[in-house]
Amino acid sequence: MMREADVSGCELVCAGRPWTQAQEPCTRDMLRLLERNENYCYWFQPHGKGVEAQFPAIAMRGRFFHLSLRVQKAVFRHVRLDGRFRNVERVPDGRCKLRIPHHLLLEKRRTSSRFTVPLPLLWPALAVCVRRARRQRAVPPAFS
Repeated sequence: MMREADVSGCELVCAGRPWTQAQEPCTRDMLRLLERNENYCYWFQPHGKGVEAQFPAIAMRGRFFHLSLRVQKAVFRHVRLDGRFRNVERVPDGRCKLRIPHHLLLEKRRTSSRFTVPLPLLWPALAVCVRRARRQRAVPPAFS
């Protein structure tokens, strides 16, 4: 069940396409349609708050609904956090919009920091791989 978003005190920053499918977007079958597809996202900013308070919503049956974290991960899966990543972009009318929701950015940073390995720790593993590759090349084929 999706939670309805109260957008009465919000300004529309970027419009998307309304959801016209019979099933709700949070079902596993519909996630495939949403994966890497930001076209369905409407971005709202509460009046009097900054860009960081923006949130995405999806329009269904004439109402707006919040996106669950699972749906957000599917929609924004293609966004990679590299060294130059900035979470703010400009829409064609000149206003600023978040690239991905702020709490999803925090979640992506949390999970990406789990998988970063300092380079000095990789040297022994790299040396083992190089030795194995050299040994395999040095051994002549058994049946030539």
